[in-house]
Amino acid sequence: MTAAALLISDMHLDEAKPVLTDILFRFLRGQARTAPELYLLGDLFNYYVGDDTDEPLVASFANEVKAVADSGTKVFAIHGNRDFLMAEKFAALGGLTILPDPTVRKIGGVDTLLTHGDRYCTNDKEYMQQRAMFRSPQGIQMILGKSLAERHVMAAHLRQKSIETQKAAGRPMDAGDVADDTLIKEMSEKSVHRLIHGHTHKPAEHQVTLPDGSKAERIVLSDWRDHGQALEIRSDGSFVRHELT
Repeated sequence: MTAAALLISDMHLDEAKPVLTDILFRFLRGQARTAPELYLLGDLFNYYVGDDTDEPLVASFANEVKAVADSGTKVFAIHGNRDFLMAEKFAALGGLTILPDPTVRKIGGVDTLLTHGDRYCTNDKEYMQQRAMFRSPQGIQMILGKSLAERHVMAAHLRQKSIETQKAAGRPMDAGDVADDTLIKEMSEKSVHRLIHGHTHKPAEHQVTLPDGSKAERIVLSDWRDHGQALEIRSDGSFVRHELT
């Protein structure tokens, strides 16, 4: 069965983790070019401070993705919570198309809702308020108005605050996970029976029931910690996960 698309997310590329970068680049030079479409569902970088960044890793990654696009594979990306500042310049460098979050694509004959996934973490009220603030036009303008050095400091501070919040006593363990009622509502509104997302770092397949009683599925992509993983959607709509080392 031929591949219709490959999907990855949550690579969290970082100069301090060259092994994962090597795994990703091998994937981009090989398997990624065997499918008609490649989807990058957010958090490509540990954090992304803007298209004017001078980080070598960003340029190297964009070059590798551009080579995939030049090979004939269409490449699409969706913003994650770490890289929502990716914009037109990065898209041009990488030869990719940035899709809105969420978006519906027909993959393997199945109408599929694609998203990074953090939009469904509605039980985490503080995070959702912060998300809305930073991703508003005013919030983006405020961030990009700072120097690169200031943005790096800001990103590191927000990352540390997130870690501390997650460890805080009394915080519900599932506060940062997706809320089923929120995603089920959106799947129903979009008239889809398949949802694919990342963000939670909990790769799995979940069965959900939509308001009309029909069965649907939620596929969660893996994050990249000590190895990588790609989800392959086949031409008949079936799927398989590929471990990447």
